[in-house]
Amino acid sequence: MIDRIITNKKSLVEEKFPIKTTKRREWLRIAKLPSTKPAIESEICWKDILPKEVESLASVLETLVNSSYPFKHQKKALEYLLSSEKENKNLIINGGTYSGKSLSFSVPGVVKLLKGEIDFMVLFYPSKQLLMDQFEQVKKFVVEVEKQTGVRLTTRMYSGDVGRSIILGKTSSKKELYETENYPPNILLATFDKVWYQILRGNKNPLIEKIMNCQYLVFDEIHAFEGFAAAIIKLFIHVHKTKNPDCQTILSSATIDRVSDFGDSFLPESKIITCPPVRGEQEFIGITREHTVSLLAELWKELETIPGKTCLVFVDSKEDIELLADRLCTALKQEHDFFDERTVAVIHADMPYLQRKKVLDELQKDKQNNIRIVISSSVLELGVNIQNIQTVLNIGIPITQKDGIVQRMARNRSKPGERRVNIFIFDLANARDKFYWEHKEILKEILETNACNPILYPKRNAKVFAGILILLIRYGITDFREIMTFYLKEGILAHELARQQYSRLVTQMILKKDKGKLLITSKGEELLLEKKELVRKEQDK
Repeated sequence: MIDRIITNKKSLVEEKFPIKTTKRREWLRIAKLPSTKPAIESEICWKDILPKEVESLASVLETLVNSSYPFKHQKKALEYLLSSEKENKNLIINGGTYSGKSLSFSVPGVVKLLKGEIDFMVLFYPSKQLLMDQFEQVKKFVVEVEKQTGVRLTTRMYSGDVGRSIILGKTSSKKELYETENYPPNILLATFDKVWYQILRGNKNPLIEKIMNCQYLVFDEIHAFEGFAAAIIKLFIHVHKTKNPDCQTILSSATIDRVSDFGDSFLPESKIITCPPVRGEQEFIGITREHTVSLLAELWKELETIPGKTCLVFVDSKEDIELLADRLCTALKQEHDFFDERTVAVIHADMPYLQRKKVLDELQKDKQNNIRIVISSSVLELGVNIQNIQTVLNIGIPITQKDGIVQRMARNRSKPGERRVNIFIFDLANARDKFYWEHKEILKEILETNACNPILYPKRNAKVFAGILILLIRYGITDFREIMTFYLKEGILAHELARQQYSRLVTQMILKKDKGKLLITSKGEELLLEKKELVRKEQDK
């Protein structure tokens, strides 16, 4: 289950993760959070809020959530997205962890598919790991839909992993890529960067055409998109809705900070629905790094008596992940003759797709899960649904600080009435860790607020402008033949040269705003662009 590391730096290894230490444990009490749960519509069941034509979908939802009644925020989302009113297009769902956000945006999409109002919907995710996890949930959904309604809905993944030959001697996944691109499913789960680079390169296939005409778009965990990625997504939504004015766009997150301000700037005129997370009582404590291995060994021994339960350990460094696993297995072998290495697993982005999937599949087995401790990088911090986590342990304050803290601690799923303990391990030789150790009130405030930093993205940037040029060209909104003659070499496709020569565009173009129109200045000339209009005028010298 783990790959061993051989290192000659024995002293460094022992200094990082000593198997035994004589230092006395000193616990830092950080915070205690009460149980929370969204309000339930106790008098209105799923059947009451679904259209008559798809009432049979109610039994699917009752099976999936083990309840006949939705949460109030789910009811609001369904009623809003399924309303016939034309202005009900954009929605932002800022719902706490495990509050059923996915059903809030996936159920209306499925209803529209079943009613024939749309034949295609896209769910965008910020990471391949989250995409894999959610794909399993969507598959369960469509299987139940077919059982209860007799209607088969197809679903596929579209990411950088799709199309790779990952099993030597067996069928290549290039066949899967070909089928996905040429025979689009009803429900597509994709990473946005995969779609963006297909548009950037000017690739044309039935799937990209479907995406560019899609009437139902969802961006899950939107807070995870920052910088250039967030700017391009904002532009993509704007351009897409210019061509497809009836498209419904949904943004979802558990931790958007100042959600009203975010909605006004990122997705104007959108309805906002918020709700608290589903969780039991949470306690947060801290300890210093030299106790890591001995503490994990004790947790492993305790978890061996609890069928299916797992401790999730976060480490920023991939090298330290493997190193810690090696040290822990060494310690457990010394203490327990019956120790099985398969009870300790590692997972990070450098592992092959199938190896990561094998670990996740094992973790999803509930009481049959054999993994007691899984040591992970940040790949498991974004919305991955692992229901059997007993303890979350974070080694070092994450590089992303507030965002990482909020996301990692949310992985400890528990029901109201249950109690969970979460542990921070501090390396006091690290300035960041030492700061939070000495200022636990700041860490406590982060945990109580449970909100990530505001999303930052460039608004005026030549690279961003190059992106919107490409989007406008690909969507057929603007004819840039004249501007391309002015800026680029004759006979070369605009989007292709823009992809290859971003630096050239950066030096030539300056983005400004002028009464809602784009104004580009270069070499003493101005180009005024508005949709399909293109006017060149000489600048006064």
